Amino acid sequence: MTITSLGLTNFAYLESITELLLTARSEDDNAGIYEAADLQWWWREGEVDDPRNQIFWFDAAGAPVAAFLTYEDGKTAECDCFWLSSARPQVIHSVWPAARARLRELAARGLSVKITVDERDEEWATALEELGLVRSETSMIQMVQTIRPPIEIGPSLKTPPDSSLSEFKILDDRTRPEGVPHHLCQRNGKDVAARLQECSLYRADLDLVMKTKTGETAAYCLCWFDPRNRIGLFEPVRTEETFYRRGLGVRLMTEGLRRLAELGARSIKVTHRSGNTAASKLYEKVGFRPVFEKLEYYSGPPDCAR
Repeated sequence: MTITSLGLTNFAYLESITELLLTARSEDDNAGIYEAADLQWWWREGEVDDPRNQIFWFDAAGAPVAAFLTYEDGKTAECDCFWLSSARPQVIHSVWPAARARLRELAARGLSVKITVDERDEEWATALEELGLVRSETSMIQMVQTIRPPIEIGPSLKTPPDSSLSEFKILDDRTRPEGVPHHLCQRNGKDVAARLQECSLYRADLDLVMKTKTGETAAYCLCWFDPRNRIGLFEPVRTEETFYRRGLGVRLMTEGLRRLAELGARSIKVTHRSGNTAASKLYEKVGFRPVFEKLEYYSGPPDCAR
């Protein structure tokens, strides 16, 4: 297989990274560190208009087989390297040398560089260690749940001991009145709704929010569905601090699971940082189990974070 590289921006980037990760998922249900939906969620952060930061490799038919992405803020550079398992020989020969050269360049500019690695890919991790990158003490935990419909709410989840869920109502973004800001705006900027609408995997009926009778946002979770591979993803998931320990996260995620199951999802994924016991307990209560760790390597102080 002969592969050629090209720097992409904006919608060409979004289309190509989506296709690459959808194809990667079709090769293996659990290989790799991200879903296509993860990258579509990152799209909310704004334009990607420097082709040097979004390098793709394509096969002779024009299909993407690998990518090396960089996100810079002047002090830090967060990087990701993706490839198809079927293209690994060509990736080792062409992509990894280019990725290593890019990492050296970023570090030489004085940037603190971070790159995430699947713990199961020891060869790639070793290549990064040979560059002098150091593994962080923390990691991201990938959790998966296999769907066995029907997804139901048990009595213990319907009536938490310290609250009645009748105070709250689950809505999705189809019901948001015109002119009312999206519930994600507070933490993700005023343009988040418009950016999500540009993503092929986004569905308003999976954009869930739990509100009080007075319209206050208590919790939310954005569910994504990959219909090609029948894989679901929760990203992001949050309960506002005022409403902690009232069973809202469990109730909202269970509704998300039910909707994803109805669409035909075979499995659902969610990720949390190691040491976040609250998130771990919530996800385990809903039925998720840890599968592998996403290791983080740094060339400088570990202060990068997407």
